[in-house]
Amino acid sequence: MMLAGSAMAWWTCGCLHRDFNAGREAETTLPKLTALWTGPVANLLTNQSGFESECLITLAGGAESQPKLSGRIFGLGGKLRLEIVPGKAKAKSGGAGEFGVIWDAAASQGFLLSEAMQGYAALKRSVQFTNLLTQTTAGQPDRLEGHLVDHLNVTAMGSDGQTIALQLTRAQDLGNLPLEIRSADGLNPFTITLTNVRLILPAKALFLPPDDFTKYETETALVEELTARQQNVFGGRHERERIPGDAGPPDIHHRADSNGPP
Repeated sequence: MMLAGSAMAWWTCGCLHRDFNAGREAETTLPKLTALWTGPVANLLTNQSGFESECLITLAGGAESQPKLSGRIFGLGGKLRLEIVPGKAKAKSGGAGEFGVIWDAAASQGFLLSEAMQGYAALKRSVQFTNLLTQTTAGQPDRLEGHLVDHLNVTAMGSDGQTIALQLTRAQDLGNLPLEIRSADGLNPFTITLTNVRLILPAKALFLPPDDFTKYETETALVEELTARQQNVFGGRHERERIPGDAGPPDIHHRADSNGPP
């Protein structure tokens, strides 16, 4: 089953030189996203029979340098599927996906998928976060998205000895599913927010790469080729849009689109 969506609409920017630099976004964003999604976050979201939700993710770097990522999450037992459209304010209905991550928390393996490349690469992590220490914070329960929630501090301990501190907001009527996961580490901040949660059983096929996608040997190989293609797209447009005699990029608004690899 292919990732939802067919157009390759990468970070929409205010001017051409920002679009040109956006060709390198995949090189920094995708490793951050896969590191996040294959860490303790996966353990916190895989204690449900099944669910689907929209999501908004803010990674380290701040609002100016790192756009918010929005999309959808599908969960089935110990497996998760994340589909993302970079820079979108809202996920498309029915599932959005310019790229995605499939992760099996129990097996510590999964896949990175790119619709733009019509390809996927296997992911495997040696470090596991199976020991989670939780402490409910004091205060009256409140509501988020209409759900009665409580708040927790979580310390996730990895098999390599590292620890990661997190803050959770859990929906009590959704089997304690976290509606917000926030890093308590000031050096690597992130926030994941779930909205419009539905308790359903997603199709098992969602947690496998599409049959017609090309397999890349490594995550790095897929990201490097995606980055190179994006730079070619933005670089070619940069040359076409330059005004003769102008030393800098023209001040125009546009959007670079592609229908995938030739």
